[in-house]
Amino acid sequence: MDRGTGRPAAELRLRPGSLTDLLLRHLGEQNDILFQIREAETPAEYLRIRDMIGRTMGAISADALRPIFAEHPDLKPDYLR
Repeated sequence: MDRGTGRPAAELRLRPGSLTDLLLRHLGEQNDILFQIREAETPAEYLRIRDMIGRTMGAISADALRPIFAEHPDLKPDYLR
């Protein structure tokens, strides 16, 4: 079940544009979190968390956004061109 709609996840169909908006927002949020962590944690803890978040950001970029933008280049924001 999707927590937001209560519908089975298989029934949800995101348009490529809404999916890219969601993924790009998540990338921005993760980036923002890194700045907060850098100020709040020890350098060692920051590096550990940065590596973990970096892997998730890389996966979103390479495994999700890159294929979508290859198929729908009009969805790629100007700041990524």
